[in-house]
Amino acid sequence: MKLVNKIVQLDINDGSLFGDGFTHDVIKNILIPSVVDYANKYKYDYEIIRKSVFTEYLGPLDFFKKKSEHYSFERYLRIRNQFSNVIYIDTDVYISKTASPIPEITGIMAAKAPGILNHHKSFNKAHKLGDGAPHFNAGVIMTTNHLANELSEYMINRYLNRIQSPAGERHNNDNSFLNEYFLENPDSVNMLDEEWNYMPTLPGSKKELKCNFLHFVGIDGKRLLKKLSHLRGSLEENISKIAEGKILLTRKNEH
Repeated sequence: MKLVNKIVQLDINDGSLFGDGFTHDVIKNILIPSVVDYANKYKYDYEIIRKSVFTEYLGPLDFFKKKSEHYSFERYLRIRNQFSNVIYIDTDVYISKTASPIPEITGIMAAKAPGILNHHKSFNKAHKLGDGAPHFNAGVIMTTNHLANELSEYMINRYLNRIQSPAGERHNNDNSFLNEYFLENPDSVNMLDEEWNYMPTLPGSKKELKCNFLHFVGIDGKRLLKKLSHLRGSLEENISKIAEGKILLTRKNEH
């Protein structure tokens, strides 16, 4: 059977929705539909998963500090498959109407965070890496079907054997686990360009970048959505303008 690209998203409680009621509405009415439109445009398979199978397949929700973090971790259960390359996309990602087709997928592809944040420094220190070592964001992951299954097995093994992050409790989460997988399997990782996971609210990100995938990551990303809702024009129009590089954003500590 011919390999196809399959886009997977999770819409399971707060672990995969992020933010407050306003953000949830934006996710459901603007962001997720933009991903569906993109999949339809390029004839990719698409699945949004709304029911958790964590306890059925792994056990109690007692591995991470917060119950919601188990639902976020569940992305690694849902990328297992036989016939598709997988593109996992967080629900706080907007896909531009002018986005290019998915690039050729080789290995496991993810974009690094544009700048080094404090929790990146503590992670790098714990793993005896330099401050400038790349820290990959798990909000967009593109992977071949073979490595999707391998990554899934790795994550399942960590849960079943209660293998927490050696970097400490702060890093006991799905994003740090992905980075630790990359440290253990460096030949598997290939870096995605910033245009495939543009996080404009993070320090070090490019200004006015015309991107494919726009990621409203973290608290600052959700604050940006609220600010955009107060600008002239519709919220969707303003989100689209950022993706097209037409709105200049000023980040913290920048003037």
